[in-house]
Amino acid sequence: MIKSQEIYLLEVIPLTRSARVLKDPLLYYSLKNNLQEGLMILIPLRKKNIPGVVWRVFPPQKMFLRQIGFQIQPIGQILISQPVFTSAQLKLAEYLGNYYWISPGIFLQMMWPFKNILRSKKINRQDKVLIDSPIDSRIDQKLILFPQIGHLENFVKQNQGKLKDAVIFHSQLRVKKNKEIWSQIKSGQVKTIIGTRQAIFLPFVNLREIIINEAENHHYSSWDLSPHYSAKIVAGYLKKIFNSKLKFISATPTIQDYYLSQKKKIELEIDNSLSKLKKESCQTEIIDLQKELARGNFSILSQKLEEELNGIVKKNQSALLFLGRRGFSKALVCQDCGYVFTCPNCGTSLTRHIEKSPNGEIIEKLICHHCGWEQPKPKNCPTCHSYRFKNVGSGVQKIEYILGRILPGQKVARLDSDINKNEIIQIINEFQENKIRFLIATQKFLSYANLILSQAKLVAIISADTFLSIPDFQAAEELFIFIQKIKQKLNSSQKFLIQTYSPQNKIIQWAINDQFEKFYQNEIQSRRQLNYPPFSYLAYLEFTHKNKLEAYQKASDEKLRLEKAIRQWQLSSIEILGPIAGLPPMKKGLFVWRLLVKAKNLSDRNKILTITKGRVEI
Repeated sequence: MIKSQEIYLLEVIPLTRSARVLKDPLLYYSLKNNLQEGLMILIPLRKKNIPGVVWRVFPPQKMFLRQIGFQIQPIGQILISQPVFTSAQLKLAEYLGNYYWISPGIFLQMMWPFKNILRSKKINRQDKVLIDSPIDSRIDQKLILFPQIGHLENFVKQNQGKLKDAVIFHSQLRVKKNKEIWSQIKSGQVKTIIGTRQAIFLPFVNLREIIINEAENHHYSSWDLSPHYSAKIVAGYLKKIFNSKLKFISATPTIQDYYLSQKKKIELEIDNSLSKLKKESCQTEIIDLQKELARGNFSILSQKLEEELNGIVKKNQSALLFLGRRGFSKALVCQDCGYVFTCPNCGTSLTRHIEKSPNGEIIEKLICHHCGWEQPKPKNCPTCHSYRFKNVGSGVQKIEYILGRILPGQKVARLDSDINKNEIIQIINEFQENKIRFLIATQKFLSYANLILSQAKLVAIISADTFLSIPDFQAAEELFIFIQKIKQKLNSSQKFLIQTYSPQNKIIQWAINDQFEKFYQNEIQSRRQLNYPPFSYLAYLEFTHKNKLEAYQKASDEKLRLEKAIRQWQLSSIEILGPIAGLPPMKKGLFVWRLLVKAKNLSDRNKILTITKGRVEI
């Protein structure tokens, strides 16, 4: 007679990036009775043994092993015999997995500095000592975040005598140092942690206060990495776990941050330190590009801006020009038949780039800014074989070319993502030393504002309209904050010019006149009416096919199916928009159509996401 045996069922989260789509924990069993949540074990998955974390342990059950063996697999080796994640980290990973609709294991990996153990599935003596450090929650801990390493380093320099017991944490630390800090924080040896957004995932045991400096800065969001997450969202949940104090410090807060402060969800401190130091504001002027066209000036540079640039040369000063586009031109078009060179993968227009090789040779390329696909600039049109092309739209390289033509002999440099890190440092140093006359930058380099704005006697936004042309509900906020950030850092001896085709635009007018409250009231009312954050949770559903019509039909059919489910479940808080073409309209040669899900609460949104056939993007 076959005897039943007492077994323990476990939910396990795989710690592998290939398992990112496994939204829910996997079920395994064990015969051992000493397993705890947070343990790191090996589990069989797809014919491999991979590391995983024990997520939940269920009460023991008596079952026939022969019966269960076909349905649930046993766990493998226990890698580390005590929990490696704190209960707070497990709660945080679960919340973020639900919020961003991804496996909690992806966030657990971000919290775990011992990547070598995940790869080798073995633990060495040095790591074991650090991991085995006991948890001590008696010491109050404080986390101070900065958007970038440069901001953090400036703060440390200014407060050297006050930070004796603090540790510094950022992405450029050596692996060994990273592990040591992890162990010190978990064992309660550290009171104050100063770091960039990665520090939000450290193993805090008694986090009493979180301070986020320059909270409006986009570097708190991992927009350039996967998974996409916001350190401010993470901080909000840590506040809930530890009942800690959460303070955002911002000179110009985002709409969402200001709204949360009005609702007493966070403490918001408006940073007026710069305005207190300034006696007068900078000289600000809006330039109407419509009038420039009426005068017959078709250049991207207005007559007024050219005059100011000439004045900069005569006075041996420096100017800083912002334009939000890399490359020479947005697109290359055949003058005779209108053919536009597009990316075969993404379907978007290819950007013309002009580069110099090490031996001084001019190299012209067409590059896709979405997937990186590139080709040499063609000699003729593939459709009509014409040799005549025209450039549409301007990038920073074109401004560089124009300045070299109209003001020859002046040193011109640019800052964009085509420039490597060492060159960026060299360019900034030379600009500070007045060795560069004109510096052209994309808006992401405003993060170096403290280093470059003080040197520039003239600062200009070449085209404010490029901000508002982006199909994003936050576009107006981006423009308002960008103008405000520049204006706040300039003094009365500096000039600030803004070129636009819509000089009466309310966003621009409110920004130059420091009317944040008017901007906020207008924007929050618009978002409330259109059901955008902070009044909703969003999710994009993506559908692809090699045939454009088929991709559209897949999205349309899914919308009908989901709307039927919404009616059946009486989820009145959910709205589905679309189908709309993807940005870009193609990926890897497949056409993309998207649906936008708006929900007033997270649970309703996630209920719909559990049944969708589309690829979810938060």
